[in-house]
Amino acid sequence: MYGSIFRMRPKAGRASEVAALFQEWGDTRARQVSGVRAGYILAPTNHPDELVGVAVFKNRATYEANANTPEQHQWYLRIRELLEADPEWEDGEYPVAGTGNPDAVRLVAANFAAFDAHDLDTGARMIAADAQLYDVAQGTTLIGPDGLRQYWQGWYSGFPDGRTEILTNAATADGTVVTEFFGKGTHDGPLAGPGGKIIPPTGRLVSTRFCQVATVRDNLITGARIYYDLITLLAQLGVM
Repeated sequence: MYGSIFRMRPKAGRASEVAALFQEWGDTRARQVSGVRAGYILAPTNHPDELVGVAVFKNRATYEANANTPEQHQWYLRIRELLEADPEWEDGEYPVAGTGNPDAVRLVAANFAAFDAHDLDTGARMIAADAQLYDVAQGTTLIGPDGLRQYWQGWYSGFPDGRTEILTNAATADGTVVTEFFGKGTHDGPLAGPGGKIIPPTGRLVSTRFCQVATVRDNLITGARIYYDLITLLAQLGVM
C-alpha cells in the first residue's frame, strides 16, 4: 500500500472546518476514487494548533492518479484556504496492511443496489466466471454470472417487489466483505421452497434478516455465502 502522512497548521478557529472537509471527502469522493484504503485526521495532544492527516491507497499508481485529478485539486484549494501554509507531506509505502477495504465494500453495495433495481445485467457483470454462490439455508450452489441471474430470478418470482435494507457492510483488507441486511417484499408470486417445492403466493409481507459473506478480487465478486433463518421466513409466509 502507498500513501501520505501530512502535517497541517489551520488558521485560528478553522480546525473544525478542515476536519469537516476531510469528512466530506470520505462521505463523497472516497466512494468514487479507486484504490482508497483508509484516511484519518489526528489532533495531536501536544500540538493543539496542528492537525496530522493520513491517507492510505492500494498502491502508488492509484494514489498518484487521485492526486492528479482536477476534482482533487479543487478540493485541496478549499483546504489550503483554511491553512496558514502548505501542508508538510511525507509520501511512501505502508509495509504493513491495515484493516478495511473501501473498494470491496463499494462493489458489494453496488451489487445490492442492482438487486434492488432488478438489474440482472449489471449484477451479473460484477460476478467472476467461476464464483460460487452458496445459499446455506437451502444447501444450493450456483456458479458465475448465470448462477447469479438464476438466484435473483428465484427471489423476484416469489417477491416481485423484493428489496434489501443493508444494516452493516464491512470488509477486511483481504477482500472479505460481510453484509447484514433485511430481505423485504410481498409474496405475490410462486417461490421455490425447501427441496424445490413451490410455495404459491400468500400475499404476505416478509422482512427477514440475512447475512452474506462475500470475497472480492480484482473488482469482481469471486464467491458468496448467504445465511438466513429459513424457518422464520416460512413462518412469516404462514406455511410452517
